[in-house]
This record gives sequence, structure tokens and C-alpha cells, in this order.
Amino acid sequence: MEYIGSHTNIPVPHVYHHSAYGEGDIRSPYILMSKVEGVQLSSVWNDMDDEKRRDMLRQVVDIYLELWSHRFDKSGLLFKGNDGWCIEPFSVIEDPDDISHRHGISTTSYSNAADYWLAYANAKLRDLYDEDFGSSAKQFDHAMAWFIRSLIPSLFDPSIDAHGYPLCPGDLHSQNIIITDVDTYPRITGVIDWEFSGPDFAASFAQYPLFIVDHPAWDDDHPLRERNIRDQATFDELILEAEYFRHNPVGGPRLSHLISNCYGALSFRPANGFPHHIQRTLPPSFCACIWRG
Repeated sequence: MEYIGSHTNIPVPHVYHHSAYGEGDIRSPYILMSKVEGVQLSSVWNDMDDEKRRDMLRQVVDIYLELWSHRFDKSGLLFKGNDGWCIEPFSVIEDPDDISHRHGISTTSYSNAADYWLAYANAKLRDLYDEDFGSSAKQFDHAMAWFIRSLIPSLFDPSIDAHGYPLCPGDLHSQNIIITDVDTYPRITGVIDWEFSGPDFAASFAQYPLFIVDHPAWDDDHPLRERNIRDQATFDELILEAEYFRHNPVGGPRLSHLISNCYGALSFRPANGFPHHIQRTLPPSFCACIWRG
């Protein structure tokens, strides 16, 4: 929040004081910050008409483009140390015994998303080779993991990471966007919950806001699917319009192009616990392509 508050125009709470340690009189980690006036966007989003949702998405586009313009030389978590801002691997906040993190494979060690996910997939294949001796499902699990690994080169273009890593918020969802003037001209007064934020691969950043993306568990005839299609089309239009009037200081492909073609990477990432959770986490259309292929 301190970085966002001092380096961007994105509204965030002002941090008065904080401590990450359980020392002193309080004996607990704490953070003291200013109050953000308004209500959560999630509490009113479903009741907004198309025009008000358009106003909100235009403001979210501005946030996206601002974060997109801040580039770093590593992918990881943003911290402030004694020598200034630094990037730490996710391992600093992970349980080292949690095998789902694939033995400590760190994003900071890879120059692009394709190399990172290939390393992750190879570690998963090694796990499957070494585990579940005698399991009747082992061949199926190994085949599915190998298949998903084969998709990585076509889903992640290494060249889009050549211009550095954009600042990716940990959870830019509608419950963390605070707005006021809901009944007239809604505006964003604050974005909260910046934990787990830091520079990330371009493909990880270039995705539609989660609150206009279908939930994987929805049925094909879910009533919000049609609205999400309209909102995504609006988002595409607004980001193209905003990019037209902005200078692109980072080079490389436009964010609008990457987002409008993000479904492959968006479908792939929830399956990083593959193969066991692939049917449960991926959209039905993507699973159908897998079984047909």
C-alpha cells in the first residue's frame, strides 16, 4: 500500500503505522490505516445497470493500466527492506513442507512464465513417478500431467515477459474495491487488501477482473454468463480506448490484446494442482476440448 500510495494515482488507505512482529506492548502483528469511505463494489455490482457498470469498469481499466506500467526485473512479492524496495520469492510466506508448491520452485528464478510452468510441470511429473507405487490411477495421472505440460508452450509466449514484470495485485476482486455515490455517479474511493502483491508474469496479470469472469462451477445456462460476456466486451472497448490516449512506456504487446486472448492461460492456472483437480477447476468447455483432443 505504501508503494501504491506513493508511486501511483490508485486510491489506497494511508498506513499510519504497522508491525509484522509480535513484540512490544501489543504482542501481535498489526496495521493502523485510514478509513476508506464507501461500500464494497461486490455488494452493489449485481444491481447496477449497464451504464453504471461501464463507469466502474472504466475506472478499473485505469487501475489496470497504471499497474501495467510499473515494471520490475523479477517476479515475486514486493517488500520494503532497509535498502529500499525489493522482490522476494513466494517461499518467504509458504509452508516449506507443502508439496503443492512443487518443492520451492521460485518465480524469481525464471525469466518468463513458460519456463516457470515447464519447471513446475516437470516437478509434478517427478512427484507422480516417485509416488503412489502400485496405484491403478498412476498411469492416468501421469498421462494427464504430461498432456497439460504439453500445452504450456502454446499458452505462454516468452517474449511478452521481455519488458519486465507488471505490478500484480494480490486480490483485485470486487469485495476489495470500495465505491461511493452508488446511486448517481459511482466512483472508486479505495482499493484494499494488497497482501501477496508484487510483480508477476505478464500472462498472470493480463486477465479480466474476476468479478466479470464466469465461475468454473457454473452451469452452461447460468443467468450471469450472458452479462459477463457483455461486461467483458465493454472492458475490451474501454481498455482499447484508454490505450489509444496513453503512451505505452514499457514496450511489448498491448495489455488489451493480451486480455482479449487470455482464456488459455486463465484456464490453465487453476489446474496447477493437476491432474487430480482438472475437471473440478476448469471451465466445462476447456475440459471438453481436452477429452476431444
